[in-house]
Amino acid sequence: MTAKDFNPADFLRNYWQQKPVLIRSFLKDFSDPLDGDELGGLALAEEVESRLVHSEDGSYQLSHGPFPEHVLTALPDRDWTLLVQSVDLWIEDVAGLKAHFDFIPSWRIDDVMVSFAAPGGGVGPHFDRYDVFLLQGSGSRHWRLGQLCDAETPVDTSTGLCLLKEFKQEQEFTLHCGDVLYIPPGWAHWGISGEAGLCYSIGFRAPSHEELLEEFSTLLMSHCSPDQRYIDHKPAIPALAGEIGKSELQSLWLALQGKLQSQSVFQEAFGNLVTRPRYPALHKEYAQRVTAEALHAALAAGEVLSRHPGSRFAFVAASKPTGGLPALPLRLFADGECFELTAGQLELVHALCNATIGNSELISLPTIIPNDPDTRLLLALLAQGSLLLQPAGESE
Repeated sequence: MTAKDFNPADFLRNYWQQKPVLIRSFLKDFSDPLDGDELGGLALAEEVESRLVHSEDGSYQLSHGPFPEHVLTALPDRDWTLLVQSVDLWIEDVAGLKAHFDFIPSWRIDDVMVSFAAPGGGVGPHFDRYDVFLLQGSGSRHWRLGQLCDAETPVDTSTGLCLLKEFKQEQEFTLHCGDVLYIPPGWAHWGISGEAGLCYSIGFRAPSHEELLEEFSTLLMSHCSPDQRYIDHKPAIPALAGEIGKSELQSLWLALQGKLQSQSVFQEAFGNLVTRPRYPALHKEYAQRVTAEALHAALAAGEVLSRHPGSRFAFVAASKPTGGLPALPLRLFADGECFELTAGQLELVHALCNATIGNSELISLPTIIPNDPDTRLLLALLAQGSLLLQPAGESE
């Protein structure tokens, strides 16, 4: 497939989470927003997650950053790969790459991992449990696609990597600058660098049922009162002292099942989970506690509100009672926190969720009025570091 043949609706219908596809020249005339030296510079930083994989003759060695500068400058001419996670947090133009995949809901995007591979470099045959678009920058990388894998597929974790014990090649492609390879969850793949260069992995979140159950149950427990306990509904002298009666189990199951049926708590749990930031500590550094009057003055003086580069926003529209289910309010989810709002705040919610990182005019604000619901929301988002108040044209 070429870029001119690419149609988002057709892609979602025929390929998304079904089978891999190569899109030649997806980004025509693409130019790297950073180079290998800049990527290496990020790998020196304590707050940046990075890895280095040495590969030679089918063996792999993994080490984790941050790396001393002398380690990176002493790397050989071939057979290694440097991988840096969430480069979109640090390089605005890398964050901008996510806009090319806006046919997928924004809350699904996890991050943009960038790798620089010397000739022969790679991380071995493996599979991921999430969707990924592999965008080739400078240089070239040869990709081999294999079988569909699952939790039962044999893997070797002895090196710290999760490598397939058996790789059954089915397809192969060589990617050049601007090409994109889409790989759905579970598909085995193995990339080896030809010419040294960069690859941008745009990954998508896919929370497991285990994570969902943990989030849901934790939130359910927070809604429980200590007074809600097991009680004997029909106490009777037991025939056998140790027997747990069916009636006791049934009454307790019905009581708990009622809680498990809470659409409202499940909605809140899911929204919190999918918007929780990858690195929460980074938000705390930018938390700003200001008053409504100070916010009004700052905006009047030309300052702007923008989203923290690592922030995740999503919303669920208000719903009316239906099918025995209660009405649910408009909810905004921002970085793992839930805000219940009024229907009149939907316009602001749209502006916040549609905001583009790095665009200082991304949020169209209403008039700032003390104690106004919109103002209270903005102040709360500033206080948790999800929004930043800064001079126009300045970005983190």
